[in-house]
Order: sequence, then structure tokens, then C-alpha cells
Amino acid sequence: MPLLDILRSTGLGTTFYAAFVFLSNETEEKYKEALKMLSEVLQKREISYSGVIVIDRNKGLMKAIEYTLLATKNLLCLWHINKNVLAHIQQCQVFKAKTEEEESFLKL
Repeated sequence: MPLLDILRSTGLGTTFYAAFVFLSNETEEKYKEALKMLSEVLQKREISYSGVIVIDRNKGLMKAIEYTLLATKNLLCLWHINKNVLAHIQQCQVFKAKTEEEESFLKL
């Protein structure tokens, strides 16, 4: 069962769980429902919205954010981008495994 983790950050650079939701599936509609509930709680408690949301490249979540949280900007998570690039490079066998060339790329 997919889990949507919603984290916030403090002015000190630490993060904390703001909410989490178990989803029956990862469709745009399920993400919209979850984000709508989050929006209602934020409004009721008079908590400010985040100006930026960092996500992986989940298209359903991206569309749901654009629909539900209009004032926020989507950014892609660098960790997820790097993970996907590394998986693609290994799949395409761009570098031979366990070589200096691969090691120097991984250090970037």
C-alpha cells in the first residue's frame, strides 16, 4: 500500500513529519483527495502553505499538486534524479562495473 509522506522543514534546516497518508493506489485522483484533506487542515489550523514542494517524478502527484495547491512550486528531488540516472547508466552499461571511470562518475 503506497504511503504519501509529507514533511516540512524548519528555519534550522531540520525536517519533521507534517502528515502521512496511506493510499489505495498512486493515481492522480487519490493524490488530489489526500492533498485536499491536507489543505483543509492547514486552513482550519491557520497554518501557512509551503511555497515549494520537492517530489520524485510521480506524474499523478505532480498534477494533483498543480490542481490542489495552486500557489506552490514543484521541484524534483536531486536524490531521485541521481538514483534514476545511475540506474539508467548501469542498465545501458555506459561504464564497466567496478572501474575507475565508474567510481569517478559516482563521486560527482
